[in-house]
Amino acid sequence: MSRLNNWCQSHGLPSCPRFVFALLASLATAVLSAAPTTAAAAPSPYLKQRSNNGSPAVALAQAPDGQLIVAGRVPTVRGLDNQLQHAWERVLDDEFTSTTGLAVRADGALVVAATNECEMQIWRREDPSVQITHTDLKACPLAVVFSPDGHWLVAGCEEGVVQFWDASKWLVDGKLSSDTSGPERTVDLKSDEIHSIALSPDGKRLAVTCGDLTLKTKIVNAATGVVEMELSTTGTALAFSRDGRRLLSGDSVFDTSNWQARFQLNYEFTISGAAFSPDGAWLVTAGNDNRIVFWDARSGKRLAAIRAHDDAVTAIALDARSTTIATGSEDRTVALWDVERILQEKPLAEPFARLANTPEAFDCWRMATDWTRGVLVARNNKRRPPALSAAIERAKRLKITLPELPADLDTEPAVKRVFAEAPKIAAQLKERYG
Repeated sequence: MSRLNNWCQSHGLPSCPRFVFALLASLATAVLSAAPTTAAAAPSPYLKQRSNNGSPAVALAQAPDGQLIVAGRVPTVRGLDNQLQHAWERVLDDEFTSTTGLAVRADGALVVAATNECEMQIWRREDPSVQITHTDLKACPLAVVFSPDGHWLVAGCEEGVVQFWDASKWLVDGKLSSDTSGPERTVDLKSDEIHSIALSPDGKRLAVTCGDLTLKTKIVNAATGVVEMELSTTGTALAFSRDGRRLLSGDSVFDTSNWQARFQLNYEFTISGAAFSPDGAWLVTAGNDNRIVFWDARSGKRLAAIRAHDDAVTAIALDARSTTIATGSEDRTVALWDVERILQEKPLAEPFARLANTPEAFDCWRMATDWTRGVLVARNNKRRPPALSAAIERAKRLKITLPELPADLDTEPAVKRVFAEAPKIAAQLKERYG
């Protein structure tokens, strides 16, 4: 209870109301077994760095050669000479406190950050003291990714717009240019806020997860901007396999030849990020239950799981050689992990509670926890987070009726009215599983 209370305080609520405790207790009784679990011994990170500015790591990018790790809101760099490393840490500490998205070009030469101040900042890796800043953008970028050849930077924006920037203009003869022209073209997906984007390895397809109450992943032809397919999803995690034959969206892995779901990961909480190994044999996911989990990318079988942080893991990145994984968290730290050691030792840390052994029960618990957390975050941030959208989507699939959400959800009285209806959720779950 104290853990949840601390979480509420950190998200703008003086204490977690009693009705929230009652709801979670009812849901736990309905879908969780009483057996406690003990976390397995796990490898430790070989580097863990805490934020100097008190901000969580919400975005993270790693150069393919593993020599530069850039963490939004947490100043973390490794593998450079001392002078350059200190220069980057100063920039990260000063500039990245409002970062929403990060990207490193495939050759490691350029670093791009999107900010919640509706700006985009560009640096050259070898001289972070100089930057290009694009301001007064018509659409605010939230997620950014480079094309495989490094020619384009694609930005997913708050207003449901995708921007294509000519990144070749930013670096001329090894130096940053003074070019501040806008994007070459834009594509309006006619949707709500874009949460995440991913480019296929051949650069021909763009996957975009967007939406408010209902999340969708749209498959866009990168050359024409035409939406070719829409996939239902339960979260914002997006990742193509290195051969482009598979796409992870939320907790499902799709075959890109026909966009049919190959399998769904049997995971108890929301997946916030993911990456495939270069050979496509495994994938790793980050979750809001503090863990990173390794999966067989062909079957969906769980290979290993470690308790990586003291709070939700919000970002994950893998180098091109799949030797190092970088993770960022709401606990305000960034950690680096040895992939080979984890896969050799195969730890299997359990979540905080063991779930009933049915896929539907897993879904119910995820729906309930995401809904509870989502309502509280919406109250604090005055907009509806992806977790809430994922919960609503799951509830539809499970045929669970959730309380109607009022327009004034950003006020505490409205939150209390919503949670006053919460026992009805628990009653539906008890009727099904009791």
